[in-house]
Amino acid sequence: MPFLKEIIKKVNDSLKTNAINDIRFADARIEGIARSVGRLVDNKVEVFPVVLSDSFELNDISIDDTYPLIVYHKLLNNAYQQKDNDRNYICKTDVKMVVYGKINKLNLTSEQLEAVIAMNFPTILDKDGTAVDSIFIRLNSSEMDGQKVFNEEYSNIDYRLCENDILLSFRYSIETNFRKGCFNICEC
Repeated sequence: MPFLKEIIKKVNDSLKTNAINDIRFADARIEGIARSVGRLVDNKVEVFPVVLSDSFELNDISIDDTYPLIVYHKLLNNAYQQKDNDRNYICKTDVKMVVYGKINKLNLTSEQLEAVIAMNFPTILDKDGTAVDSIFIRLNSSEMDGQKVFNEEYSNIDYRLCENDILLSFRYSIETNFRKGCFNICEC
């Protein structure tokens, strides 16, 4: 689905405005779409998350305790549904948002951080900057088990969370309504 980069930027902007707008989040690293990559180290493939820069360079977004908070999103899948005629469609994109934080820098427990984000998660986004007709967001669930989230994000890397670390993930969906043939792929 085109414009997911722009839509996820809108999700981040909404979170920055409504959920993580306190001074304790000032040095947070808020990223867009990440993906998993692997590198060969000592005859095993280590898998970890990276984000793609605007100049198409891969930047590591792994756990880094120099930031009080790190947020990134991973696209999981798209499902398409035809609406009332052969030109109108709905695309439902399932997304996982990963959140890493430091309890002592945020002065929040994992439960409090999860609640702050969940209670302020956007539901309807402005469609400006995209060629879609509407954008709806639905928060589906959160995963509070840091070890489970770590194991989903990293392979062949030693578990490195301590008692002062928070690692959560949120599953949400982006539903966009669009008209087939209205996208110039070069604009995306």
